[in-house]
Amino acid sequence: MKKDFEPARDELSPEKELTLEKNLVWIFASPRSGTTWLSSKLLSYKTQVWHEPVIGAHLGLIKEQGNKIVRRFEEQSKREHYFFSEKYKENWIYFLRKLILNRIYSQFKDINRKIIIKEPNGSMAADLIAKCLPNAKIIILLRDGRDVINSQITALSEGGYAVIVSQGNFKPLSGTRRFNTIQRNAQEWTKLIDILLETFAKHNPNLRYILRYEDLLIDTLNQVKSLYEFIGINIEEAKLAAIVSAASAEKLPNEAKGIGTTVQFAKAGVWQERFKKTEQIIIHEIIGETLKKLNYDLPQLGKEMSPGKSEEEGKKNKNKLKSRDKLPENTIILVEINQTAGTALRKAIQTKLKMAHCYGLTAQETSDFVRKTLYKNDYEGFLREFYQGGYEAIAGSNIENEKILKICAQSTRWCCFLRDPIQRVIGVYENKVKKGYDKSLKFAVENEDFGTNIMTRRLKGVNLEDFYYIGITELYEESLNIFKQLTGMKLPYVKNNIEIKERKVDQEIRTAIAERNKLDLELYEKGKSIFERKMRRGE
Repeated sequence: MKKDFEPARDELSPEKELTLEKNLVWIFASPRSGTTWLSSKLLSYKTQVWHEPVIGAHLGLIKEQGNKIVRRFEEQSKREHYFFSEKYKENWIYFLRKLILNRIYSQFKDINRKIIIKEPNGSMAADLIAKCLPNAKIIILLRDGRDVINSQITALSEGGYAVIVSQGNFKPLSGTRRFNTIQRNAQEWTKLIDILLETFAKHNPNLRYILRYEDLLIDTLNQVKSLYEFIGINIEEAKLAAIVSAASAEKLPNEAKGIGTTVQFAKAGVWQERFKKTEQIIIHEIIGETLKKLNYDLPQLGKEMSPGKSEEEGKKNKNKLKSRDKLPENTIILVEINQTAGTALRKAIQTKLKMAHCYGLTAQETSDFVRKTLYKNDYEGFLREFYQGGYEAIAGSNIENEKILKICAQSTRWCCFLRDPIQRVIGVYENKVKKGYDKSLKFAVENEDFGTNIMTRRLKGVNLEDFYYIGITELYEESLNIFKQLTGMKLPYVKNNIEIKERKVDQEIRTAIAERNKLDLELYEKGKSIFERKMRRGE
């Protein structure tokens, strides 16, 4: 007979733990955000589901502190005697990871199949779980906090499902208890969203996905298709359509939906009908700033709506928060130009930011959603995918600036590398020679197009003075340092494969290249002047 403290017979090796970890997909969200619908129905194809292990609720225990919600973990982490003390993190986080992984394996006995983990009531510890499992995928599912709170309050009110299942042990909310619960739930939602956004920001860009419940409702088929692609499961269009159709709330019998069931509303915006004006005001006082951060519209509820804000300011906020018609704040757009070191910068940036790629409609390197949306002038579709996919940068040699300019925010960060046009053309030629090209440089310059004025063409429509960053190939190291200083990114060093050393060629050839690239020569001199000016100012 096995004793309690003997090692488990099926304890995973480090290699198997890693395999299992890579097949985990954690769904973090607030309660009442559609996690059951998403995990158990929409993502049920070739997956297993772990229904609310609630490990995060134990780790993310909360309490009220004044008018705020704080986690015990945060409050106690600096104290040496606290079990999860920051001082001893290297020790306990290792064993916490092993505990989670081996607990999962003990139940599912499978390390190769995708496991969807539905954890709304444990999402207060999303950041801690994500730190333990950096190789797992995470899905952040957001929902309008007002609808979340309404759903919670409805469940706890007369006729609500939580009251019904309590069999008389819970007194329905009313009066002061209802008002206090609304306040508490609003505070909890705000705290949770802060944690979820921080978790998303710190997780590997290739292993994270963020979407809104409202978008999932409106465009279920395309949203779920993107999620299966993110998870790494191939699914046929017909099968996907059947799953989405079967999971629709419309297919549920009337007795399985509505107040008194767990599927209470299954639509957005119900809070406006369910809360009194005084309740709406207190909710917005608590969660208004967070709603703005998530681009949800705020209503005008009179002067009480937003203390200290004028009606005019309220209008400005509302206009500002209309549908996502611009790129996220501070999105980086890197225009790549052959033989300028732009590729090296792209490789460095994409270790830190999730990047969409634009190399032309038929180019294999182009991101699929870019091909299907931006290149077909579907700006709304492009922005929806960009936001939901958690993208933070765009890079490529075929960005189509005029399209991007239509959706740029004021803070969009245009970036590029520029190079002496004569040396750039010679570099292109030498690269072709390595691939078997057997003509002379003189012949190539006189008879072929090696990217005539390509820098000017690639940057068309964007004023060079408006560029957030201009790097100079000949000053690669200095350029990288400036980029790091500007962005605060700790970029890994990526070797520049471009030969920077100046090539000596006949004056006749230099003149011929210069004659054909007059616009690029002017652009390069202007770019170099801007670069040197910023160097002098220490910008």
